[in-house]
Amino acid sequence: MMLQMLAIWLVSFKASVLLGLDYGLLASIAFAVITVIYRTQRPKSSILGHITNSGLYYDVDEYEEASEYEGIKIFHSNSSIYFANSDFYVKELKEKTGVNSEELQAARKAKRKQKEKENKQQNSPLQICAKYKDETENVTHEVVPSSNEEQGLRNGELEDKNSKSTSEDAVFLEPLSSVHSIILDWTTASFIDSVGAKAIKQVMKEYALVDVRVVIAGCNRSVLAELDALQFFTEEISTDMVFPTVHDAVLHCQHFSSRPPAASDEV
Repeated sequence: MMLQMLAIWLVSFKASVLLGLDYGLLASIAFAVITVIYRTQRPKSSILGHITNSGLYYDVDEYEEASEYEGIKIFHSNSSIYFANSDFYVKELKEKTGVNSEELQAARKAKRKQKEKENKQQNSPLQICAKYKDETENVTHEVVPSSNEEQGLRNGELEDKNSKSTSEDAVFLEPLSSVHSIILDWTTASFIDSVGAKAIKQVMKEYALVDVRVVIAGCNRSVLAELDALQFFTEEISTDMVFPTVHDAVLHCQHFSSRPPAASDEV
């Protein structure tokens, strides 16, 4: 911040000397506007941690006392979200949290293919037969071992048909990431436009596919009214995912993580 103020002062001084007072002031104002636009396009972002025995959350890179909750990432950006920085916001979100929904979906698909391949190998056993010759009748007999299903029926064993699907579901119920919740800290956001709202909505849907819940904290009334006007809230993304403070969102995510996970319908 001090470097930016120094740069504005130097530009103002040089422009006033070279161009005169009137044009120098206009040049300095234009340069100051450019710096504001640049700062909003490339805002500083960080991961927040909790200070013990308090409700305060600070940058974990700057404060040694700040510690993260297990399975919860609190993402903070010191700017509003609009068309000029929405892509950068999403990029920083994935890099800072270390949770990339596209990579997790690819890993899930690979795991499903591997499981299907293993099932095919198990369901197609090698057929081994044995032949012996009966010398008394001069006839050759061929013995083929019965399948697992036939042996199970002969022994009176009942095989649960749902055991296979249950085991497969158990594989996909395993969390793909150690992070189960992401909190977006919007305490510094003063507005959001349609492009920014669309980007956030898409990110929340992508993370939902890999069982990562995204909630919003510190959203003021004006931003909340803008989201409502932009039809941001639907059946999938409701106002129940918006919390007045970061601490309220943390408590909700901790309670949410204690529930049994639900398998994603779409992979």
